[in-house]
Amino acid sequence: TQWEHPRGTKLDPELVFRRKRFKFLYVLHKRDFSSSQRDTLPLKIKRQELVYSSYQQFRSCSARQLKFVPKVIYDGEEGVDSGGLTKDWFLELSRAFVNPALVLFRTCSSSKKGHHEIDPRSSINEEHLHYFRFIGQIMGKAAYDRQLIDMDICGEIYKYILQIEPSLSDLRYKDEVYYKSLKWMLE
Repeated sequence: TQWEHPRGTKLDPELVFRRKRFKFLYVLHKRDFSSSQRDTLPLKIKRQELVYSSYQQFRSCSARQLKFVPKVIYDGEEGVDSGGLTKDWFLELSRAFVNPALVLFRTCSSSKKGHHEIDPRSSINEEHLHYFRFIGQIMGKAAYDRQLIDMDICGEIYKYILQIEPSLSDLRYKDEVYYKSLKWMLE
């Protein structure tokens, strides 16, 4: 494929991003699996305990195994994973992470879009830090395998992942009243 349009016309910015993403993932996969095909990572998941059984499967995975192609097998269900079950697993798992019953994330108080932040009560679970590491692994695996996740996280978490200093405007999504008060004091 060509990375530049042959006529020199201006390209759609979304198309440029998709090409950069494709090239980046191509280089990553070529680096990790230069001559051989990617191995598979069989995941035997219980649908009733989606988060816990997935967490247990990933606890023993090495960094190399995380790069393998996941093949999801739901316990007690017939089916061959040719991509659909894996896609379903990524989506359902990411939706389950923000379930209030897990006490890992909570909805931001002033978020109208349903953004989520880390729940301060998450330390109720003794393994909460391991679960957050697992969530990070799933997010990285989804990006590596070009899968979608359905998890609206506050911008400050993304900035932390990217090691970008948060700004005052990030507070707007967390607490609108507090943000307005601080802005008023600064002005």
